[in-house]
Amino acid sequence: MADIILILDESGSMGDQRVPMIKNVNELIQEQKKLLPTSGLPSERVNMHIFRFSSEVKPAISGPLMSFPEFTDKDYAPGGMTALNDAIGTVIDRFDDSHNRTVLVIATDGVENSSQKYELETVKAKLEKKKKAGWTIMYLSENLEKQGKGLGVDSKSNVSVTSLESGMSNKHFIGAVTCAVRGDSKGYTNEMACFSSTSKQ
Repeated sequence: MADIILILDESGSMGDQRVPMIKNVNELIQEQKKLLPTSGLPSERVNMHIFRFSSEVKPAISGPLMSFPEFTDKDYAPGGMTALNDAIGTVIDRFDDSHNRTVLVIATDGVENSSQKYELETVKAKLEKKKKAGWTIMYLSENLEKQGKGLGVDSKSNVSVTSLESGMSNKHFIGAVTCAVRGDSKGYTNEMACFSSTSKQ
């Protein structure tokens, strides 16, 4: 089985990006549905999960990828602060015992400013543990230098990096997700390399 997990910033600063973000989330879902046959997994064995967060972490929208519902403005209403550490820690703890192939995508335009449960160092350790366990972790940020490196994320690591501006509809990002779901992320250093290997299938 495989899980595609999206941790999506829903804080107030995302208000101007509400419409394009909803569009990009739906494009990501639809493209993964189209590319699912390349995963080598039966369609019912790939699940999608969206965790939205602002000052708090909302309950997940979860379900089989092939029947996953459309993401709408009723699902995404930016407001509040940015509890990024709590969002990441909560999600990792929920899936801590999972042995599924796991793709974790963290999409945010802001910097941590309101977490109550998880400290930065705890979250960094959890991310590193999951990377070593085989999770593919992608951090989407408009300012990686400022926002990502605190979590140990940079373009030289085995974490695939892009920007919110290019978005989840970017073909290289979509290919990287597909590649990871298929279990073929060996040796890739960025979304382009992973997409290239996917496109040859």
